[in-house]
Amino acid sequence: MNRTQLFLLLAALSLGCFYVWSKANKLQTTHREYEEARYFPSLTEEEVSRIRVVCTDPVFEYELVSHGDEWFIDSHLLKIEKSHQLVTSVLELSREREMEPDPDAEREKEFGLDEPSYRITVWKDGKEVATVKLGDRVPDYNHFYGQLESGGSIWTVPAYALGVLEEEPKDLRETALLPVDVPAVKNLSVLLAGDKVLELKQNEDQTFSFVVPKSGKADESRVEAFLFKLKDLKVGRFLAPDEETLMGDTVVTYQARLGYSKYLRVTELKQRVGVQPQFVYGQRYLQDPETGEPVPNTLEKFVVEIGRSSELMNPDASTFEDRRVAIFDMDKVKGLELQDIGKSYSGVKNLMGKWETQKGKDAGEEALSGVLWVLKDLRYEAVLEGQTMPSQRMSITLTLEGGKSLPLVFTVEGGPAVWQGGKGYQLSSNTWESLLDAVARI
Repeated sequence: MNRTQLFLLLAALSLGCFYVWSKANKLQTTHREYEEARYFPSLTEEEVSRIRVVCTDPVFEYELVSHGDEWFIDSHLLKIEKSHQLVTSVLELSREREMEPDPDAEREKEFGLDEPSYRITVWKDGKEVATVKLGDRVPDYNHFYGQLESGGSIWTVPAYALGVLEEEPKDLRETALLPVDVPAVKNLSVLLAGDKVLELKQNEDQTFSFVVPKSGKADESRVEAFLFKLKDLKVGRFLAPDEETLMGDTVVTYQARLGYSKYLRVTELKQRVGVQPQFVYGQRYLQDPETGEPVPNTLEKFVVEIGRSSELMNPDASTFEDRRVAIFDMDKVKGLELQDIGKSYSGVKNLMGKWETQKGKDAGEEALSGVLWVLKDLRYEAVLEGQTMPSQRMSITLTLEGGKSLPLVFTVEGGPAVWQGGKGYQLSSNTWESLLDAVARI
């Protein structure tokens, strides 16, 4: 390498280093300016213990209190989808354009800060951080005039993130019977009259296993569907704290341990309302797993509509049993053989992941996927104990990654059934018809 080439190389390296430094410096400067503009700089949601919001139009006031990563609004659970949005909107209140550097009382009145639209106070570790006043909106309606309660300059404050502040407290309450983020449920327990009759735990691969009443695999799709059923059922009415009501004994208790909270989420369903038996009394709260006691100021009493025949009042292990006949990963299916009346198919996936028949022709991807999805969702009604397999009606064999095969034999004598490893499982007529329809499309 001659001197000219060496000089050019050093120049290029210098320019590259300068570019990297300038980008990093710009990012640091931008972040520093952003933090300096915030009314609550460097404060995170995890560090905040309490927030008070006072509004003058409409008139309302409430406090947000944090309990183990869950937020409560005046002792009612805050809507899950609103909590992060609301808290973040408060913490990211920022100054944008200075309007009055040294206002007197008259100037504050002109900007609506003598009787502000909002007063927002934030606490950290039980100590007040600051109170921000938001006065009138600017003419374009996209900003408020803002000022610290302690005084100082008046600034414009962006309003685009504050829409949730305009919602009244009653509209921010979480009304789900069991308010959880379903994918975050790590353990679900069910107690009937105080006795634990069911406990499910989530495994590392996102499946579920029984802990009580027996060990073994549960059907994660059934667990998820049941949790969504509990979450989708909405409370009809919350009872006032001073409302004296005899709710009776607890019939069923649901306890959920969540990945994002140190507390258990508990919902108890009690006796039916005498004059309206379609309704059930209930209560929900956070429970300290160490003491077994409700966390203070998290108990909510309510009535909810639940039919007498609903499984929510008397669930059992069969609700969550894994009744899948064929458990496999769709992406790991490498071959499929099918024998049916008047139809025979044998195909494999090539290196491109395309299905091909033995003669090298492309097979219908959509049709084969349809068969695989029906097989994956195949669930039996009952185990055929002590029975021998009658004459075969149809057979399907899947070849899986690694060369493992999954043979399934279907019979119709005495009712549709599927056989695997010499053991029979009764199928519903609808399931059988769905499979025949999928096979007919190949």
